[in-house]
Amino acid sequence: MWNFGIPSSLKAWIDHVVRAGKTFNYVGGAVEGLAKGKKAILVLASGGIFSEGALEIMGFRAAVSAPDSGLHWNWMTSRPYGPGMNIPPLAIHAVSNGEKAVEALVIQKERTMLDHIILTVSNVERSLAFYEAALKPLHIKFFLPYKGEGDHPDLWGFGDGKRAFFWIKQGKPDPASVHWGFMAENNGKVDEFYRAAISAGARDNISPRARVEYYPGYYAADVFDPDGYSFEVVHKS
Repeated sequence: MWNFGIPSSLKAWIDHVVRAGKTFNYVGGAVEGLAKGKKAILVLASGGIFSEGALEIMGFRAAVSAPDSGLHWNWMTSRPYGPGMNIPPLAIHAVSNGEKAVEALVIQKERTMLDHIILTVSNVERSLAFYEAALKPLHIKFFLPYKGEGDHPDLWGFGDGKRAFFWIKQGKPDPASVHWGFMAENNGKVDEFYRAAISAGARDNISPRARVEYYPGYYAADVFDPDGYSFEVVHKS
C-alpha cells in the first residue's frame, strides 16, 4: 500500500495555525501573511526507515513553505527524527535519536559567531550592581568570578548560569571604542530592561521604540551605563 496522505494530527495542527485574521488576511483578493519571520519545526517519526534505500521515495524529504501565510515550515529532511519505531532493534533508540536531533537543531539555531566580550570598567562593584539589576529581565546574571594569574586580570562573568559571555574587568574605560547589544525575547522584555536599567542608574540614550531605519520588526532601547558605555537591548521579529 502506498500512503502519501498527511497525518491527521498534522492536519489538525495546520488547521489550528493557519487561521484567517490570525496568521493571514484576505486583502483585495490576495492573501497577506501576518506571521512573517516565524518558523515551525515539525518533529516526525516513522515506523520504518525511509531515509535511504528503496523506500526513500516514500519518506518526507522536502521542505514545505507557505509563503501566502508568511509561515515557513522547516521539515528537517536530512533524516527522520525518530525512524524505526516499529522495528524492534531500532525502536529502543528511536526516541533518543529524535531528541538528539532536536537538541542539535536548537543549538544550531542559538549559535552565534561572537563567543564573549570583556568590558573595562572603572569601578567593578558599581558595575556589578548595575548590570545585575539592568540585565535581570533578560535572565542574564553574574555567576562566574575568575581569578587572574600573572598578567591576566581578574574577571567577573555574566551569563545564563551555565555559560558566561559578558565579562567585566577593572581598568580605564573607553566608552567610545565599543557598542554592543543584548537580545530580548520580545518587545515587552525590551521595555522591562529599559525600566530596570534606568532605575539602576543608567542614562537614557534611545527609549524603547521601533527602529524602522534599520528594518521593520527591529525594536530596541539604548542606554548609557555608569562609565558612559552605550549599549542596547533588541528584539527582532
